[in-house]
Amino acid sequence: MTIGAGMTDSQAHGWTSAHPFLERIVRVQVVNSDGIAQHGSGYLLANDLVITADHCVRGLNPDADTSSLRVTLAVNGQDVPVESVTSDRQTDIALIKLVHASELASEDVKLSSIDRSASGILHDCAGIGYPEFFRSPHTRSLRTAEFHGNVYATDGRDEGKLFVRELQIGFMVNSMDRGRIRTRRLGAPPESEWAGLSGAAVFYRNRLIGIVIEHEPHLASNIISARATDSFLLRGNPVGEMLLGEHRALIGEDLKPPLPQIRRIATSTREPSVAQAALPIHPLVKSEAQRYRPVFLQYLNPEIRACYGRAYNTRWRERDLAEALQLTKICLLCTEHSLIFPASYLFEVPIMQPYLSRLAPLREMGLIQYSSHVPDMRDYIEHKAGEYRTDFRNPYSKRQGARIGGLTYRPLVGPSAADDIGEEWIDSIEEGALSATKRSLWSRWPTGLGDPSDILVSIPNRLEGRAFIARFVNEALPVSLAPTEAAEIAMFLSRSYLRSYLLRLDAAIVGRLPIGDFTCGLESDPGAAPRIVSWRMVVGALQYLGLREWLLDHASWVELAELSEVPELGVLVSLATDVDSEGMIRRAAVRARRRFQVTNSIGLPAAIERLSVLAEELLVDRLYRREGTDDDDL
Repeated sequence: MTIGAGMTDSQAHGWTSAHPFLERIVRVQVVNSDGIAQHGSGYLLANDLVITADHCVRGLNPDADTSSLRVTLAVNGQDVPVESVTSDRQTDIALIKLVHASELASEDVKLSSIDRSASGILHDCAGIGYPEFFRSPHTRSLRTAEFHGNVYATDGRDEGKLFVRELQIGFMVNSMDRGRIRTRRLGAPPESEWAGLSGAAVFYRNRLIGIVIEHEPHLASNIISARATDSFLLRGNPVGEMLLGEHRALIGEDLKPPLPQIRRIATSTREPSVAQAALPIHPLVKSEAQRYRPVFLQYLNPEIRACYGRAYNTRWRERDLAEALQLTKICLLCTEHSLIFPASYLFEVPIMQPYLSRLAPLREMGLIQYSSHVPDMRDYIEHKAGEYRTDFRNPYSKRQGARIGGLTYRPLVGPSAADDIGEEWIDSIEEGALSATKRSLWSRWPTGLGDPSDILVSIPNRLEGRAFIARFVNEALPVSLAPTEAAEIAMFLSRSYLRSYLLRLDAAIVGRLPIGDFTCGLESDPGAAPRIVSWRMVVGALQYLGLREWLLDHASWVELAELSEVPELGVLVSLATDVDSEGMIRRAAVRARRRFQVTNSIGLPAAIERLSVLAEELLVDRLYRREGTDDDDL
């Protein structure tokens, strides 16, 4: 059976459960005569037939017999005697015939070949196996680990392989070990963290499409290769002969479903009225410049987080990481460019390494950028270590390079953020944002310390090259700040810092977040306000469309990246920079919802179609401002 990369949920027959099932997972182990043991994974195609990788049943010696071969069921740990083995070393596939049949409640397996004649992505391919790194840390016993990833249809076609990319499994393995290093001496540490995953079946939409055979660290640390079914389901191949013969029922019929037809805006037959046509087009719909800007990840910044009572705390590390990942999903939808952050995050944000690990698919696609004035990380660390030289928690003191694998460097041109902050600081003391703070300090300023204005103006020099952040400013002042004064200064510094980066990088931000506003007051700045996309407006519209749960909880990073390129989404994002458009977006989303049936089955094609319907409503009914329209008129 051949399945296309564009198969929809309905085309997949709407299964409520799908392979791989845990009751069909087995562990395969063989011990050679020299005492070297090897374990791998396998899958029960039938109640007495296991498919696995050939090297899992042969061990290090390809000529060894299989007398020491052991097959263990994952669900109960029971060993099942082996009757015979049929294998093909060229394709590295083996079938194990068991003496006793197991009782299985799950539906039969169907082996399928994917259509590799054209490009396409098979999202959320899945499998279960026994990788070495997933051993219990207490008992050292092997445990099953579920993995998910994406297969690009034409990759590995000439080799008969499928490359499972953007792999999500347990944790992202960072080792760069090469080749099939899957064996270990009894009691000895493993040579590869991926040992044991070989032989696991890879499924796409309930169909077995390949068997894991190798880790591919020379391509990326989280890519594994699987032997494609069409490479061994052939006459003349021992495994293929057995499957195509006595187990023919496991092979489905050929099927090449068409790609789903997505309705675009141009298909709309609704026409604006003469009255509508006479009104000017909304300027934010005319231009979608916000989507061509990178999105700056300000909600990760420690200083900005402290302004909103969300300072990093080891007690809330997992919560902070989960929140950051959720916010990043919406940020990704709000740009056709990339996500960007300053290099300082690599050292100052405590969740940055696990955060970037979870974003591995986006790093591979070049969608994560970091920025600094110098490209050499050693020079950067030396400079920043000087800025934090008096700080007992200097994050740059170890002078160790950060892990920047897969990140794209973008030069930060022009003056530094500290220079911009210093200039704005001086300009704001008399009549600007700091004037109220100066008056507050004046009321209790001790005699003999000089003029408060002169002291405040001298703060950039008093820092003596240290970072222009709140705690260093507080130390440079000759008097202690009241809590309200400290909060005002911290917010001013964060606002100036954020404005500097947005202008230097020509970036946008997503604000009005569920954990706080996180715009630092820039929404009142005419030059910065158009760069702020409202999280509340975007997610509110997605909620009306029935897409919020799928986008935040189920969609893969690759699917979100694809969705971010959909033009119809740009209409929503552009309008979400204007607070006056909130009512218009809400009304359009409600009307769009009435035009399709909301179901629990959501995927990328359904999301694109629903956004297309919303864009039609926005462009046709609310592209033009209508006089006398009440925001609550639906």
